Amino acid sequence: MLAYEREPISSCGIFDRLWQSAFGTVLYDYTLKRRVPKKRGNFLITTFPGDAVSGYRFLAGSVIFDGKKYSRDSLLKGSSSIPLNVLNYFDSFGWLSDLCAVKDDKSKSLAVSLIIDWIIRNQSWRKNTWRPEITGTRLVNWVKNFKFLARGDDEYFENLFYSALVKQSVHLHRTFLRTESGASRLAASKGLVFCGIFLPESDNYLISGLDCFEGQLKKLVFPDGGHVSRNPKIQLDTLLDVVEIKLALNSANIRAPAWLETVADRMVPMVKAMRHGDGGLALFNGGSIGDPRQINFVLENSKKQLKPMKSAIHSGFQRMLSGKTTLIFDTGINNTSVYRDTGICGGLSFEVSFGKERLIVNCGSGDHLGDGWSEALKRPASQSTLSLCQEQSGFEKKLELYKSQKTSTPSRREYDGNTVVEGEHIIELRSSPMDHRRILSMCKGGNVVRGVDRLSGKPGVKFAIRFHLHPNIKVIPIRNFGSALLKTRKGSGWQFTIDEGCLVVEDSVYIEGLSKPRRSKQIVLYSETSSSEKIVKWILEKI
Repeated sequence: MLAYEREPISSCGIFDRLWQSAFGTVLYDYTLKRRVPKKRGNFLITTFPGDAVSGYRFLAGSVIFDGKKYSRDSLLKGSSSIPLNVLNYFDSFGWLSDLCAVKDDKSKSLAVSLIIDWIIRNQSWRKNTWRPEITGTRLVNWVKNFKFLARGDDEYFENLFYSALVKQSVHLHRTFLRTESGASRLAASKGLVFCGIFLPESDNYLISGLDCFEGQLKKLVFPDGGHVSRNPKIQLDTLLDVVEIKLALNSANIRAPAWLETVADRMVPMVKAMRHGDGGLALFNGGSIGDPRQINFVLENSKKQLKPMKSAIHSGFQRMLSGKTTLIFDTGINNTSVYRDTGICGGLSFEVSFGKERLIVNCGSGDHLGDGWSEALKRPASQSTLSLCQEQSGFEKKLELYKSQKTSTPSRREYDGNTVVEGEHIIELRSSPMDHRRILSMCKGGNVVRGVDRLSGKPGVKFAIRFHLHPNIKVIPIRNFGSALLKTRKGSGWQFTIDEGCLVVEDSVYIEGLSKPRRSKQIVLYSETSSSEKIVKWILEKI
């Protein structure tokens, strides 16, 4: 059995399994056949363009996915040693736009031959390759690149292409509502929308797809425009789907529904709020810095006058900007029934950048590196926030996860160019809860950032407050003075100082995307709770 046929983990009930068993029959395959339309959508659909560099790599026989290199031929053969998510990427034709971005006859010929090969091998329903979310993504990639692929004189390819497109769209229309709510259903409904735009006499696909897409956005997008995952990268990806659908409708001279523009206008300020001075996204809740090309594409095709969100109460983020300094503060929690909890324990973490250089960061996500890294980087010790005694430095140790629950809406005050934000979390321990309050303030001009961490609850609890530094930051601790000097690659200097306690510099890691971990440093303040409220004050000042 080919690796393509491996069935993903599913929570389907008995009825769903019986329903799926019918998909593989000759009778069901017969019900999918439709007349290939004579009038065809031979118009150019404007969407996010592919990356030519990745396209040339694909031409040479290599595919990069989740930071790992794979042989194109091994993906084509469906080798059992290849992870299922990689095969899903190949089957969804996520690479097609990159290959088409090369824009020469060689890339066109390879793309056409691979599509023909895939259609021949997958003419009838298969468990994995015909899953609604994979089918939806595949049809989007086929449709938006068809203008480049169509040769005009290759009747065999065009007839085969349209026949497969029609057949899969029929199945998708029957099954798109059977996918899991969230990213999977968005992908399926987006595919249905693109088919409805591209295929003649397919208004039912367009209407059903848009209705489903709108319903999912109502569940996935907060009133302030943030995504319920609280992951800036997922926020960006969802907004890209919105923008691409809007552009596809415009390309076909179809009036976009008003809600599509409305939701885009809500989401854009949140994407802007999550950007640092270098243009990349902040590393909260398993996110990455994102593709600059994707970020620019989304913003260029949205209302440019929309300003970054400063106070996102529903999403749980606060943004401060003064001079060249940007501070992004996580005051929320990952707690929603609509979207699966990321498991990130980063309550009251924050990031700071100066100009295009990042100073204080979170460690990033290690999901693509394996379970060990994934679990370690979800813990408080991997975020620029407070962690308890269970969270000593060293990613190799088995540590206990604890949850944080927001107990109040963050307060924000702005006066004379200064900004002060206070957030609060209850840290749930087995013995007793701990109340952590953090106040962050930025002075006018952005040259001074002050912090106050208040911890109250059970006395005698050891804790650490961590400030992870970007790998480009050099740090020099000043002994016996409770301070450290920071120097950026471009030469700006900062001094970090605490009022009391032990300040040490330890090793850390930084993962900005799907890359390998980079060595970095962290400033750590160690202390212990007393019978009363424990207060730690610190300051980050440009020198």
